[in-house]
Amino acid sequence: MSTRISKTLNYDFVIYHDFCSDGTACLWIIEDFCNSKTTYIPIGSGQINRLTDENIIEKFSGKNVIFADIIPTKEQFNILKKNCHFVTIIDHHLSSLNVFEDYVDQDYTS
Repeated sequence: MSTRISKTLNYDFVIYHDFCSDGTACLWIIEDFCNSKTTYIPIGSGQINRLTDENIIEKFSGKNVIFADIIPTKEQFNILKKNCHFVTIIDHHLSSLNVFEDYVDQDYTS
């Protein structure tokens, strides 16, 4: 599997860190990988549980989903892993590695 973002995926959902310059910059780049049917979901700091609390995560089944400067919880990631067609996560926070330590190649990630 490629470790790069694929332009052929045409992401169905973009979940991005709202009210954050990093999230906005990441969103701006990602928009080149989306189409007119893409749904954008802004998530503020500390609000990632909205995905499950508001049943948003159920809409991702069979879809291509990308996270920009924000990550799902470990429980949410396990749901996404089972139900989504493809999940991409772009994040630069070292604390994110704790959530994905079982899935990340430590020799590749820095």
